[in-house]
Amino acid sequence: MQKSAKGKTVTFPIDVWYDEHSKRIHVATNDAAPEADDYIIAVSNDPEKANGHPTLFRRLKKILQAQGAPAPPDEPKPEK
Repeated sequence: MQKSAKGKTVTFPIDVWYDEHSKRIHVATNDAAPEADDYIIAVSNDPEKANGHPTLFRRLKKILQAQGAPAPPDEPKPEK
């Protein structure tokens, strides 16, 4: 893990994957919390859920798609 020269940001590796069963995108690292074995966050597209964050979900989905990794399916566009 590295801290920026100004000390305001840190840089560390993360793993990101989509779990088709839970319909969530997971973000994990082994570097962020040294006292823990690992650190995993699950992000849902449902704003009503405690872990719901549609904007972050869409952005992570685009990253997964751009890398050719399994990603959530595209939502159908509403008909006009």
